[in-house]
Amino acid sequence: MNTIYCLCKTEYYAPFPLLKVNDKWEIGDVNLSCQILFDSFSNEDFVSSIRQHLNELHLKWIANNLDLSDKGFKNAFYDKAITHIDSMEFGDIVFKLTVIGLPDPDSINSLERTAFIELDNVKLVDAFLAIYQRQLQHQLIWETYAVSYDVVLHEMDYYAEVVNRHHSALSAEGVERVIDIGAGTGNVTIPLLQAGRSVTAIDMSRAMLDKMHFKLRALDKPAIKIFQQSAEDLSAFADGSFDGVNILLALFDMGNPAAALNEAIRVLRPGGALIITEPKRTFNLPSLLSHAEQSLQGKGLYDKLSVHWKCVTGVNKQINPSTRTTRLYIEDIEEKLMRAGFNITDFKDSHYGNCATLRANKPV
Repeated sequence: MNTIYCLCKTEYYAPFPLLKVNDKWEIGDVNLSCQILFDSFSNEDFVSSIRQHLNELHLKWIANNLDLSDKGFKNAFYDKAITHIDSMEFGDIVFKLTVIGLPDPDSINSLERTAFIELDNVKLVDAFLAIYQRQLQHQLIWETYAVSYDVVLHEMDYYAEVVNRHHSALSAEGVERVIDIGAGTGNVTIPLLQAGRSVTAIDMSRAMLDKMHFKLRALDKPAIKIFQQSAEDLSAFADGSFDGVNILLALFDMGNPAAALNEAIRVLRPGGALIITEPKRTFNLPSLLSHAEQSLQGKGLYDKLSVHWKCVTGVNKQINPSTRTTRLYIEDIEEKLMRAGFNITDFKDSHYGNCATLRANKPV
């Protein structure tokens, strides 16, 4: 879903589904719990169903409020409907859809509409709650990381070197449309936009994308689309949609990195550029953190950034690639690309030898 943030953070993490609706009765933003429901249906079918029920409520409300003046004043309203949808993952779901609309204090012609989905009956409710808890904890890890991510990483020479590698590869001639998988706060996306590229940014972390949205305010009409979703399913994009694919330390944090890599390959056009930095098989987190800390001390920044550094080290221990059950190291990626006929044009170590950057072109 293309992100148009309307929900505050507490609404986003609320343990019940809710969504925001715009003046055209289109879904503008959904929270984490609602996203889990979205993922358990065909997205199109679920959205169509919700729109149908919202439309029914809308028409009902208009019929009951015929005193609308020509000036466009809109009354506050509350309405609800009971409905059910069959979910492939959670079985039959019966829910009450409640819509509350309040006049926007800044505009006499618009309403703020919030739709709450109260789950009256979910056949496999334990499965739903388990997925919600798992995704909530993962999102909260990145919520914490987002506070210190740019503050620390922008002081790391090895990180700047890797970002420059990715930017250079994707700002070359013939690369106009780029998909940035695991875009984070936009440290590759934004330089590409400034170089005149069109970028589609994909990331699961609401907090990281929120940082990117803030940074994008400094740009004049950037050619960007932002989607908060898993890169393991890019079915919304046709084969060969992009001239370039960027993946900078994103696959390691995915449940199914092989699926995400397959999707990245699929949406890349023949001859297109692919650049990936991921951990090596010899990845050693204590070694990486030790080198990075020494770098901060050498620059005289350790004391100044100690709080942020503590946050970064804590989160990295939680997302340590070496502890993952599903691993796809850069050597595995290289082997897969070679079997697929890709032309590997460069392979360089990064992160003090713990990661590596691979550049390749898709066969024509």
